[in-house]
Amino acid sequence: MLELRVLLLLLIANGAPVFARFLMGDRGGLPIDSGARFKDGRPLLGPGKTWRGLIAAVLISALAAPLLGFSILTGCAIALLAMLGDLITSFCKRRFNLTPSSRAPFLDQFLETVLPLAAYQDALGLSLIQIAVIFAGFVLVNWGISPLLFRLGVRKKPY
Repeated sequence: MLELRVLLLLLIANGAPVFARFLMGDRGGLPIDSGARFKDGRPLLGPGKTWRGLIAAVLISALAAPLLGFSILTGCAIALLAMLGDLITSFCKRRFNLTPSSRAPFLDQFLETVLPLAAYQDALGLSLIQIAVIFAGFVLVNWGISPLLFRLGVRKKPY
């Protein structure tokens, strides 16, 4: 089932940074924005958006993609686009004066899911209905698994 395979690839891309931080601790956790601030004085992205997470997302997704029936290149591209969506969301959250790692339901999941799906819609043969189903599945899995990962000590927050 295409929707499930795409959903799994997105979950891997978005989960890889969380597991990389859990496994590596602070090692390699250099912020992508290097602590820079935007003209409003707030952080550009925040300390949680690291090179370690970006690299982990791309590498793990590239390795997982062939197991899910996609090319390595597709795995890399989906991960890069998902991480770009996550970075844009972080930038927006800082502009809304939300602290790093604060909760913003749906906003937190929207761009990291829809951006890669929209960019690869034709290549993956996805309809708008399938994209909506994958997004809904991503939100539900994210909301369901995050509290569990928090209780297991993998995540710092339950969301």
